[in-house]
Amino acid sequence: MAKTGTKSVSATISAESYDAIEEYRWTVRKNLSQVVDQAVTEFIAAHNIALAPVLPTEGEALVGDAPSEAEVKGKK
Repeated sequence: MAKTGTKSVSATISAESYDAIEEYRWTVRKNLSQVVDQAVTEFIAAHNIALAPVLPTEGEALVGDAPSEAEVKGKK
């Protein structure tokens, strides 16, 4: 299961690819992280890669963990 938030990655790409991305990101007014995130999201969708379930943050309950109304009222 994945945690919510962001992760930092490091990658090596060709100079030509980097230059193309730099040119593109200025035209769409995005930073490099935003362009890479968009590219990864599109790659995941194009290859039908399943995303890991997201873990709840501290204080949030897992779906299905909440007691039913009957349990709260002491009927179960």
